[in-house]
Formats: sequence, structure tokens, C-alpha cells
Amino acid sequence: VTKINIRNMGTPLFVIDGVQQNEGQFNQIDYNDIESIAVLKDASAAIYGLQAANGVIVVTTKKGKLKSRNTVTINARYGWQSMLQYPQPADAATYVRSYIQSDAITGNKNPLYTMDDLHKWEQGTEKGYRPFDWYDYIFRTSAQSYVGANISGGSDKIRYYLGVSNTLQESIVVNYGNFNRTNVQMNIEADVSDRFKIGATMSGRIERKKNPGVPGDDIKAPFLGLYRNLPTIRPYANDNPKYPARTSTYGDSNFAILNYDISGKSEETFRVAQLNFTAEYEILNGLKLKGLFSYFYSQKYADTQENTYKLYGYDEKTDTYPVVFSMNNPVLKRNVYRKEELKGQLQLTYNKTFGLHGIDAVASVESFKKDNPYFDIHAVPASNSLHLFDFQTMDTFNDHGNMTEARLGYIGRIHYNYAQKYLLEVSARYDGSWKFPPNNRWGLFPSISAGWRISEEGFWKRSLLSPILNDLKIRASYGELGNQAISGYYPYASSIGSATSYGYWFDKELATGVAQIQLANEAITWEKSKQINTGLDLGLFNNRFNATFDYYIKDITDMLQQFPVPLFVGMTAPWENAGSMRNKGWELSLTWQDRVGNLNYYIKGNLS
Repeated sequence: VTKINIRNMGTPLFVIDGVQQNEGQFNQIDYNDIESIAVLKDASAAIYGLQAANGVIVVTTKKGKLKSRNTVTINARYGWQSMLQYPQPADAATYVRSYIQSDAITGNKNPLYTMDDLHKWEQGTEKGYRPFDWYDYIFRTSAQSYVGANISGGSDKIRYYLGVSNTLQESIVVNYGNFNRTNVQMNIEADVSDRFKIGATMSGRIERKKNPGVPGDDIKAPFLGLYRNLPTIRPYANDNPKYPARTSTYGDSNFAILNYDISGKSEETFRVAQLNFTAEYEILNGLKLKGLFSYFYSQKYADTQENTYKLYGYDEKTDTYPVVFSMNNPVLKRNVYRKEELKGQLQLTYNKTFGLHGIDAVASVESFKKDNPYFDIHAVPASNSLHLFDFQTMDTFNDHGNMTEARLGYIGRIHYNYAQKYLLEVSARYDGSWKFPPNNRWGLFPSISAGWRISEEGFWKRSLLSPILNDLKIRASYGELGNQAISGYYPYASSIGSATSYGYWFDKELATGVAQIQLANEAITWEKSKQINTGLDLGLFNNRFNATFDYYIKDITDMLQQFPVPLFVGMTAPWENAGSMRNKGWELSLTWQDRVGNLNYYIKGNLS
């Protein structure tokens, strides 16, 4: 999973083909479908509103070209992956030697191991003294593959792109299954007339994961097993593969049980579809009306079954395998999660040049609505062979409802330039979010930026530096953004919970009761982020060498936080606007690009 952090500010907003998305959607795009990626980290991010406080990653997918031939591209790769530089536990001889040394230092009169034992473990051939390498037993080198194909092209009026790919990644943990993802990307744009354009984008994917039914945390399990199992313990009692042994004080650390026959199975299927429709009409020369409608649908379907199993010892005298541990808590659970998003944007733009004056203005309104219905079921099956739910074995059914979310925003922006030398931009957003109470739901967030391209001035062009330093620009910006990233469905309201722990006894039976479980705070409002950015852009030697320097200060006020409350309160702490934080720093980017014959190359470095 790719983690991007801009200026140490946290997870940024991702905008894919004009639609705001989360980090997960960005991570699952086929990289061969991406045309370009841009990073916005100063006041320029303010136009994207309440989710852009940590910066913006703007992604554009491929769309084909007008008047181009059909082009087919095929990409494939195959490779291997393994654990790199992960600390391996000691082997048996090292472990026994260290144990003897520890007993000697502490003066233990009844040491667990003797020097004769050490020699036997070093030889490793005698029964009862054969070491075991848990690292090689749990981890492996696994394969990963990718194959993809796309076709693109265009006529005088239409351009299109279609791509499909599959990614298969086997787990580096033995018996842990794989990750399988299939992606589809389709883009089409058409010029209906000289003034009217329409477009549509469809992207979808299916992800599947499969691994044994691991009790507890299936991510931590292999790593805990690696260190909990001693190298002097083997996975099977008397090395008989019919009888998995208890290898530690924990009943689930022996990876001999982690297969589909013994421990069960966990499967997860994730289906995603994204549909975007765009339209653009030029009302007058330079004046355009644009519309965007987006529909997003995803469904996660997860089934897990954790079987009962037994661990055995070995009695050499009777040649029997007594049971030393039983896992008698079988689990059958299902989680069905659905997400449906509707996004709309209506935008009026005006772009006109009057002599040396240039104006670019935008007025826009955007809306967002999301439903998150999901439910989960838990049952205790009577047998490992029963894989379906029935009423008699179900002990939990939770219906979490639609969990509807909604946002609305109004945007305005004016950009002015004079002779491409003096640049000024002013913008503002007025956003409302369901996260806050009605009286504090709306926030106004302005921004302003200015730039001076000194290299376009007459005095600079006449100077001796002009042939060398051909591009020189200074700029500054100030912007405000709101942040609503707090947990909870209605974080400003009280929460009520129901459980037997809140109940009462009636006729010797405990009845379920309800109680307030979270304190309310109807005064919370937007967390505010104010950022100042100053920068310098240089281009030398006909822009073969470019340098960019930025200095920034970001102040966060009215931080949304939860503070501890005494345990006797018996409720979760409320959210509050309290605290502030400053983040400041500088960035330097240097790029050299040139061409030698038919070879184009560039070298780029960043320092911050």
C-alpha cells in the first residue's frame, strides 16, 4: 500500500479525473492507466475544500488522442518477493548456549541444559535434539505477476481509451493464500459540435483475498508464531504429521494448524465501480458551462470460519498421542459492507484575454452524498463441516443502517495576469458538512496568491544575466482550509448503546437496557488550517536547469480532539475544538534535463 504524506501534514486528498477520492482508490489504480500526477501543497489546494487541508494529489487517467491511429499496448511482468532484513530468531545451538551462559551468570544450581545437551543440539541428529527453523517454515519466497493490455485512439470528433489488467500476488506467509485484482478502465470523449462536448469514464475492479481461518489477528499471527516458537520445539508430536503439537503456551502459535483443512478459511471479495459523466458547453467565446456527475459503488463481502482443532503430545512409553490443548470456540462470521456515493458539480468558467490583460474566473457548486449500509453476523457452528448460517447457531446480528453522509460547497475563483508578468489569484469556498451541528455547519475559507515573473521585465531582458538565467519568478500565497476528519457518525450528538451490562433483573432474568455511552458537544465546528507559502522559481541555460525553493508555515487552530474523562463518568469523551499546532519548513527541488542525439534524459533531486 502506498502511503503519501505531504509536508508531514498527514494523508492528502486524492482527485482522480476531477472526482475526490480516498487513498484506497488511488492505491488500487492500474499505474499503466495513469497519464499524469500533480501535487498541490500550498494555497492552490484550497479550491478543493474541506478535505484538502493536508494537500492534494491530482491524478489524470489516459484518454487517447484525436486524429490518431488505434494503438495497442501490452505490459507484463513476473517477479518474486521475500522478507528483507527481518530479524531472524536464534537457531537451537545459539539458544541453548545462551541459556547455559545465563544460568551460569545467575548461579542457577539446576540448569535446564548441560554442555552435553549443547553438543547434541549442535550435531542435531539424535532424536529429541533435532532443531527446527521456524523462519523457513512460516515464510517463503513468493511470486507476483502482472499482465495488462490497453487500446487507444481517436477520430476527428471522438477519442477513447480502454485498459484491462490483472495483478496476482502470492503471500510470503506459507498457506496464506494470495491477493488477486482485476482492473478495467474506459474513457471516451466526443465533440458533439464546435461548442458542445461530452465524456464518460468507467473504472472498476474486483479484488479477492484468501487465507486460512486464523484465530485472532491474522496479520500478527505469523510474526508472533516466529518468536513464540522455540527452535528446540518441532511442529508435530513425535514428527507425526497427523498430530500437530503445542509449541508454546499459546494454542495458536503453531503454523502446522494454519491450513484450510484444520483451521478453516477466510475469504474476502471487494467489488468497485466508478462512473463519471461530463459535459461542457461554450455559451459565448470564453464563457463555458461544465457539469460533472459521478456515481461510485462498492461492496465488500467477507466470510470467515475458524474451526475447532486439537494439539497433541507424545507418550513414548505407550506410543500414544494425548490431547494437550483444544480450541473449542468455533467461529462463523460474515460482514457485508456497501458504499454508494453520488457527487455532482456545476461550474461556470470564463477565460479571456484583453490585450495584455488575462482573466480566468470560476464559479462552482458541488454536492456529495454517501450511504454506508452494512451488517455483520456471528454464529457458533455445531460442526466444522457446517458453512452456512442458521438461526439456532447465530448469536449476533448487527444492522448498522445506512450511515448517510452529505456535504455541500460553493466555490469562487478569479485569476488575473498582466503580460504574464504580474499574477494574482483570489478564491474562496463556503462549505457545509453533516459532521457538525446545524448552527456550526458552515465555514468560509478564502485564499490569495500572487507572483512576479521578473524575467519578463524589460530591465531583466537587457541585463547580462538574461542569457543565463532566462526564467526568474517569485511568488507568495495564503490560504485557509477547514478540516472535518473526525470519527463518529454524528460526533456532536450523544450516543446511546444497548447491552445486558446496562440492563435490569426482572423475574430472575436479565433484560437488555440502554444507556448514554458518549458525551455530547454541540459547540464543535471546523478545525482550521492557515498556510503561508513563499517561493522562488529559477530556470537557467534555456531551462535545462531548473530550481524551485519554497518556505512554508502552516498553523492549525481549533483542533478537533478528545481529552480523557474520569472513568467514573462511564462515557466516551466528547469532541472539542481545543489546541493548536504549527508546522513549518522548506523544500528545494533541482532538475537537469537535456538531450544527447536521440536520447532524452533528466536528473532530479529533492531536499526538505
